[in-house]
Amino acid sequence: DLICGTLGALPVVYQDENFNIIPFSLFEQPEESVPRSITFTRTFEDMLFEAESWWRILEFELGWPSRVEYLTHDRVQVEDEPPTMLRTPAGSAVASTSKTSKVFVDGTHVTDQFLIRFTSPNDPLLVAGARAIRTALKLDAAASRYADEPVPLGWFTPKEDADPAEDDDIADILSDWKAARQARATGYVPAALDYQTAQWSPVDLQLAEQRQHAVLEIARCAGVDAEDLGVSTTTRTYQNGVDRKYALIDFTLQAYMTAFLERLSMPDVTPRGYRVAFDLNGFLRGNESERLKNYEVGLRLGLYGLPQVQRREQLPPFTP
Repeated sequence: DLICGTLGALPVVYQDENFNIIPFSLFEQPEESVPRSITFTRTFEDMLFEAESWWRILEFELGWPSRVEYLTHDRVQVEDEPPTMLRTPAGSAVASTSKTSKVFVDGTHVTDQFLIRFTSPNDPLLVAGARAIRTALKLDAAASRYADEPVPLGWFTPKEDADPAEDDDIADILSDWKAARQARATGYVPAALDYQTAQWSPVDLQLAEQRQHAVLEIARCAGVDAEDLGVSTTTRTYQNGVDRKYALIDFTLQAYMTAFLERLSMPDVTPRGYRVAFDLNGFLRGNESERLKNYEVGLRLGLYGLPQVQRREQLPPFTP
């Protein structure tokens, strides 16, 4: 959510060569009846977990995609075609080095001109972080077992001279014992049984520390600051909120942002001379005092005029 939700909420703008913002439906609402942020968030989730995401083009406007359908990862199948044979000047046959493939959506072949494929520059998290994720799941399951059993560990043994119970009876005894312990902490052990307890507890097993380490490993795989996931690490120099946002963009989000924008800026999606960019003004904006100081400097240097300041602050135009 920290990665994909943040990226999905960022506005995307369509600009000409002079950086003027041009309204275009593909970047304002790619899917019909689906908010833009939902489509973008799902796209980034597939890029993060699966290393690729797919859009199918449904409508064109003046020859360019204007409406798409986000495709869940399980709906798309890619089949590599055998290499084609080429003839050298000497007449010998060699295999072509270029790879070709066919894409099927719900079992139906779809040509490239109706597809937009987003590829992540990073390995899929479900592959690169598979070991760390499995470890976290095992530790979570272990902690859940301890939460279900008020006594850390224990087992029953038959008393001396007592007849061992049948397997079915043992299962019933354990089920009754578990149900009774969930109802009250104090229990009664039948006269024919002895209850043995282990000499360690979840604290002794350091499950909390192990789970924190597992979260730290996943944070490393995802490129996320461990403290953003609630894991306390070593002390660091002071960072304000804007500095942390810049660090999040530079070291975590930038790879996905660049791959996403470069794909949408390719000539099969946007005309030559136009580009797609994220509008980071809202995400990186500081407090009001800092913003006004920056605007004052920008106005004095002539970097932008008052109407631009009003637009950045989402204020209605007015004459001072």
